[in-house]
Amino acid sequence: MASNETPKIMIIDPDVESAETMLREIHAYFGSKSARWIKSLDGLCVNDLEALDLAVCDFGLDDGRGVEALSALLDMRDDLPVVMASDSHEANEAMEAIRVGAADYVVKYDGFERAIPVVIEKNIAIARVRRDNLRLQAALSNSLAELKRKNRELEETSAKFEQLASTDLLTDLANRRRLEERLDVLFSEAVRYDGELSCLMIDLDGFKAINDYLGHQRGDELLRMTGRLIMSQVRSSDLAARYGGDEFVVVLPRTGFETAMVLAERLSTQFGQECVRLIGQNALCGMSIGVASRRLSSPVDAHQMIAHADVALYAAKLSGRSRVMVCSADGVTAMAPEAFTV
Repeated sequence: MASNETPKIMIIDPDVESAETMLREIHAYFGSKSARWIKSLDGLCVNDLEALDLAVCDFGLDDGRGVEALSALLDMRDDLPVVMASDSHEANEAMEAIRVGAADYVVKYDGFERAIPVVIEKNIAIARVRRDNLRLQAALSNSLAELKRKNRELEETSAKFEQLASTDLLTDLANRRRLEERLDVLFSEAVRYDGELSCLMIDLDGFKAINDYLGHQRGDELLRMTGRLIMSQVRSSDLAARYGGDEFVVVLPRTGFETAMVLAERLSTQFGQECVRLIGQNALCGMSIGVASRRLSSPVDAHQMIAHADVALYAAKLSGRSRVMVCSADGVTAMAPEAFTV
């Protein structure tokens, strides 16, 4: 035996002489406590089979003949190796036993009992290899499932960290790092497909006074409100980011400056209304916005488009604040939003 453990074997045979002969050979080969004998299936239960390594079952039991006995044993324990023993030399009988689930089939010829230990040893070894393989497969399957779970958790954690790394924690908008990463891509796509791309540069007028007189907590509330307002007005394809301090940038793919101006005017108007709700009627805070677009001011790259929007923003603040101005190839212009359609 490959294992040092004494195998546990059960002989199920109604013939006393046949059973005793097999027991004698099995005990001589495996040890005196390796096998036990019962005459029939009557009263046999799952517990009787639980610790067995193999059963040798006669085809001619009184209470279960042929494959019926085999089926009864396998119903109680489906992984039990069962060697069927018969006086018959019929090939069909052996084929049927193997088809139903017998591990092996032996014919009780004269002196067959001397071969029984070898047949038992072979089938126990095969069963142990099969069980070991099943355990290994189960362990591998569990390991793969655990690996997939850990990979999924790692991907989710990585995505969360990536989200945190690219998000402004105060406003939940994209941060400047994310803006610079995406802006180059969006500008390149607009150039490649000869599409439009517009940009809003936003600054909060009077924000420093809010911080100085009402405190930084109220200033943070104002910044959070601005983030919510911007997100409520942009599309999922747009990129809204906090540029730094009280400055924000909105990048609008496939959008001309006319539509960008309308959005800018709407943001400026709604911001004024939200400031009154948040701070009160005496809130001296507004929103100045500079607009630039690829076709209107012809920037050579994404960074120059931001610079053009910043020029327009600076002009808006110099012109009295809380207004929208656009940068063109001819300079900076304040345009009436009613002239445009969305």
